[in-house]
Amino acid sequence: MAPIFLPHPSQPGFYGERFDAPTRTAVAIVVDTLIPEGDGYPAASQAGVVDYLESRCSPQDVEVLASMCLPAAAADDVEAHLSALELAEPDAFLWLKQFVYHGYYGSNLVIGVLNSKGYDYHGAPQPFGYAIEAEQPIPQAKRGNYIPTQEVRRVP
Repeated sequence: MAPIFLPHPSQPGFYGERFDAPTRTAVAIVVDTLIPEGDGYPAASQAGVVDYLESRCSPQDVEVLASMCLPAAAADDVEAHLSALELAEPDAFLWLKQFVYHGYYGSNLVIGVLNSKGYDYHGAPQPFGYAIEAEQPIPQAKRGNYIPTQEVRRVP
Protein backbone atom coordinates (compact mmCIF):
# COMPACT_ATOMS: atom_id res chain seq x y z
CA MET A 1 0.00 0.00 0.00
CA ALA A 2 1.23 3.51 -0.77
CA PRO A 3 2.29 5.65 2.19
CA ILE A 4 -0.39 7.80 3.75
CA PHE A 5 0.19 11.36 4.87
CA LEU A 6 -2.26 12.59 7.49
CA PRO A 7 -4.35 14.68 7.76
CA HIS A 8 -5.64 14.76 4.19
CA PRO A 9 -9.30 15.73 4.76
CA SER A 10 -8.33 19.14 6.08
CA GLN A 11 -6.32 19.80 2.93
CA PRO A 12 -8.80 19.04 0.19
CA GLY A 13 -7.77 19.46 -3.38
CA PHE A 14 -9.66 19.29 -6.60
CA TYR A 15 -7.48 17.14 -8.81
CA GLY A 16 -9.96 16.08 -11.46
CA GLU A 17 -9.19 12.40 -10.90
CA ARG A 18 -11.89 9.86 -11.67
CA PHE A 19 -12.47 6.42 -10.20
CA ASP A 20 -12.74 3.56 -12.63
CA ALA A 21 -16.01 1.59 -12.42
CA PRO A 22 -14.74 -1.22 -10.10
CA THR A 23 -13.17 1.32 -7.72
CA ARG A 24 -16.29 3.49 -7.67
CA THR A 25 -18.47 0.47 -6.86
CA ALA A 26 -16.05 -0.73 -4.16
CA VAL A 27 -15.83 2.73 -2.57
CA ALA A 28 -19.64 2.92 -2.48
CA ILE A 29 -19.83 -0.45 -0.70
CA VAL A 30 -17.19 0.57 1.84
CA VAL A 31 -18.66 4.00 2.62
CA ASP A 32 -22.13 2.47 3.01
CA THR A 33 -20.66 -0.07 5.42
CA LEU A 34 -19.03 2.71 7.43
CA ILE A 35 -22.19 4.88 7.39
CA PRO A 36 -25.32 2.87 6.63
CA GLU A 37 -28.79 4.29 6.14
CA GLY A 38 -30.91 4.57 9.26
CA ASP A 39 -33.16 6.71 11.48
CA GLY A 40 -33.96 9.05 8.59
CA TYR A 41 -30.31 9.52 7.63
CA PRO A 42 -29.16 8.51 4.15
CA ALA A 43 -26.42 5.97 3.51
CA ALA A 44 -23.08 7.57 2.73
CA SER A 45 -23.29 6.84 -1.01
CA GLN A 46 -26.79 8.40 -1.16
CA ALA A 47 -25.36 11.52 0.52
CA GLY A 48 -22.80 11.91 -2.27
CA VAL A 49 -19.74 10.74 -0.36
CA VAL A 50 -18.34 8.81 -3.33
CA ASP A 51 -18.50 11.97 -5.46
CA TYR A 52 -16.94 13.97 -2.61
CA LEU A 53 -14.03 11.53 -2.34
CA GLU A 54 -13.55 11.41 -6.08
CA SER A 55 -13.51 15.19 -6.40
CA ARG A 56 -10.83 15.56 -3.73
CA CYS A 57 -8.55 12.59 -4.40
CA SER A 58 -5.07 13.08 -5.74
CA PRO A 59 -3.71 10.32 -7.99
CA GLN A 60 -1.98 8.84 -4.92
CA ASP A 61 -5.24 8.96 -2.94
CA VAL A 62 -7.05 7.07 -5.71
CA GLU A 63 -4.43 4.31 -5.46
CA VAL A 64 -4.74 4.15 -1.67
CA LEU A 65 -8.54 4.06 -1.77
CA ALA A 66 -8.52 1.35 -4.42
CA SER A 67 -6.02 -0.73 -2.42
CA MET A 68 -8.28 -0.53 0.66
CA CYS A 69 -11.73 -0.64 -0.90
CA LEU A 70 -11.41 -3.21 -3.68
CA PRO A 71 -10.37 -6.07 -1.32
CA ALA A 72 -12.93 -4.97 1.28
CA ALA A 73 -15.81 -4.86 -1.19
CA ALA A 74 -14.86 -8.28 -2.56
CA ALA A 75 -14.78 -9.84 0.93
CA ASP A 76 -17.64 -12.07 2.07
CA ASP A 77 -17.96 -9.93 5.21
CA VAL A 78 -17.13 -6.29 4.48
CA GLU A 79 -17.42 -5.25 8.14
CA ALA A 80 -14.99 -7.96 9.24
CA HIS A 81 -12.55 -6.96 6.51
CA LEU A 82 -12.69 -3.30 7.57
CA SER A 83 -12.23 -4.30 11.22
CA ALA A 84 -9.14 -6.27 10.24
CA LEU A 85 -7.87 -3.28 8.25
CA GLU A 86 -8.41 -1.05 11.29
CA LEU A 87 -6.28 -3.37 13.43
CA ALA A 88 -3.59 -4.01 10.82
CA GLU A 89 -3.25 -0.47 9.48
CA PRO A 90 -4.81 1.99 11.94
CA ASP A 91 -3.40 5.09 10.20
CA ALA A 92 -4.80 4.02 6.85
CA PHE A 93 -8.18 3.23 8.37
CA LEU A 94 -8.26 6.55 10.25
CA TRP A 95 -7.48 8.40 7.00
CA LEU A 96 -10.33 6.57 5.25
CA LYS A 97 -12.79 7.14 8.10
CA GLN A 98 -12.00 10.85 8.42
CA PHE A 99 -12.23 11.37 4.67
CA VAL A 100 -15.62 9.63 4.57
CA TYR A 101 -16.95 11.54 7.61
CA HIS A 102 -15.90 14.88 6.10
CA GLY A 103 -17.85 14.06 2.97
CA TYR A 104 -20.88 12.81 4.87
CA TYR A 105 -21.30 15.67 7.31
CA GLY A 106 -20.60 18.23 4.60
CA SER A 107 -23.44 16.85 2.47
CA ASN A 108 -26.46 19.14 2.12
CA LEU A 109 -28.70 16.09 2.36
CA VAL A 110 -27.28 15.13 5.77
CA ILE A 111 -27.30 18.74 6.97
CA GLY A 112 -30.98 18.90 6.01
CA VAL A 113 -31.78 15.78 8.04
CA LEU A 114 -29.85 17.12 11.03
CA ASN A 115 -31.74 20.42 10.84
CA SER A 116 -35.09 18.63 10.50
CA LYS A 117 -34.28 16.74 13.70
CA GLY A 118 -33.73 20.02 15.55
CA TYR A 119 -29.94 20.26 15.41
CA ASP A 120 -28.55 23.69 14.60
CA TYR A 121 -25.90 22.34 12.25
CA HIS A 122 -24.82 24.12 9.11
CA GLY A 123 -21.54 22.56 8.04
CA ALA A 124 -18.64 24.81 7.24
CA PRO A 125 -18.24 27.93 9.40
CA GLN A 126 -19.00 30.39 6.64
CA PRO A 127 -21.30 32.02 5.92
CA PHE A 128 -23.24 31.15 9.11
CA GLY A 129 -20.58 30.25 11.68
CA TYR A 130 -19.11 33.63 12.45
CA ALA A 131 -20.59 37.09 12.26
CA ILE A 132 -18.67 38.97 9.61
CA GLU A 133 -19.27 42.26 7.91
CA ALA A 134 -19.79 42.16 4.16
CA GLU A 135 -17.20 44.90 3.68
CA GLN A 136 -14.28 45.84 5.85
CA PRO A 137 -14.94 49.11 7.72
CA ILE A 138 -12.84 52.06 6.56
CA PRO A 139 -11.74 54.44 9.33
CA GLN A 140 -13.33 57.88 8.95
CA ALA A 141 -10.74 59.82 10.93
CA LYS A 142 -7.19 60.16 9.66
CA ARG A 143 -4.83 58.47 12.08
CA GLY A 144 -1.09 58.08 12.25
CA ASN A 145 1.44 59.49 9.86
CA TYR A 146 3.70 58.39 7.11
CA ILE A 147 7.31 59.21 6.31
CA PRO A 148 8.53 58.09 2.89
CA THR A 149 11.49 55.72 3.15
CA GLN A 150 13.89 58.10 1.41
CA GLU A 151 13.14 60.77 4.03
CA VAL A 152 13.88 58.57 7.06
CA ARG A 153 16.97 59.82 8.95
CA ARG A 154 18.97 58.29 11.73
CA VAL A 155 18.33 59.80 15.16
CA PRO A 156 21.53 61.31 16.67
